Amino acid sequence: MMGDIETISAGREAWNQLRNRHRDFDLWVSLGKAFAVGRAEAFKVAGVNQPFGPKYQAAIKDWLALNGFADVPFRERSSALRMIDSLPDIMRWRADLSSGRRLAWNSPGAVLKHWQRSLARPERPERPPIRVRPPVRDDRHGRLTYSQALVRRTRDALIETAEVRDVCVRATLILERVLPDRTALLEFFEERPRPQPNRRVAAAPKSDQVEAVA
Repeated sequence: MMGDIETISAGREAWNQLRNRHRDFDLWVSLGKAFAVGRAEAFKVAGVNQPFGPKYQAAIKDWLALNGFADVPFRERSSALRMIDSLPDIMRWRADLSSGRRLAWNSPGAVLKHWQRSLARPERPERPPIRVRPPVRDDRHGRLTYSQALVRRTRDALIETAEVRDVCVRATLILERVLPDRTALLEFFEERPRPQPNRRVAAAPKSDQVEAVA
């Protein structure tokens, strides 16, 4: 098990990378664990068991300055500690997320927001994915028309990912929402038989009958 000194050192290195925009969930976890050590130390120094009051504030301020965390904004520090306090449950929740969502929801604020939202929703039984009807070519105009189901799924995906700034991550999330599995992907590209126009078959001309002359 990592000792307090190693935990603080790992948290300091994580913060250096986070400041350089290396956004990664594991880095936030390392930083949060370091803050948990600092909170425990501040409790001892201040003689309290809650992170409130002037004695605690003075103790944690000194600890942050001493260990190289003085420039961490309060919001990030608070969110990281809250995440660490519920880390086992959060890790189980993240294990069921798609790879795109794990990449997009990596900061403590985003993790807490979506994890708490998942707790507020009642669990629903898994439903089979909705099959998307393949596009049908309009021979008259040479354009593709799409089913309403596909349009609605794309619309919902755009709304759900509106806060994702990374365009590559957002594109991945949208594709996962619109085409949730291999079957849906294959059905999307499957060539549909085109209806043949009804054509009237002209009746064969009657052959001239020559009356035999007796």
